[in-house]
Amino acid sequence: MFSSKSKDKTTAKTANKQQNSATSSSAVSVLIASTTIEGNLDTENDLRLEGRVKGEVTVNGKVILGQTGTIEGTLNAAEAVIHGRVVGNLFINNLLQLASTAVIEGDISASQFSVQEGAVYRGKCNIGKGV
Repeated sequence: MFSSKSKDKTTAKTANKQQNSATSSSAVSVLIASTTIEGNLDTENDLRLEGRVKGEVTVNGKVILGQTGTIEGTLNAAEAVIHGRVVGNLFINNLLQLASTAVIEGDISASQFSVQEGAVYRGKCNIGKGV
């Protein structure tokens, strides 16, 4: 009897740990359009930014800057998809995608780079592995 309950508790604990682990690895932080942050923003999770950040943004995952999103400062991320405006330098470890609505005023450093027709970019660009 006691061993049966013990196994059930262990199984439940393991399931909860697996669920929590899955949740945290797929978590996305979201800043809505009416949000303004003055200061640095640092997250381990992916980030969807529709608001405005004045400061350095560091994302260990993927950042999606929506059409209403603005970053005034440096952007450091593993990956980035830009639909909005960045006034500052971008340091992207993997793929940087500029959508047709993107406006970049700063230098870009990325391993891979994709630009849709209509995107605006003013600055220096370093693309490739080891950049």
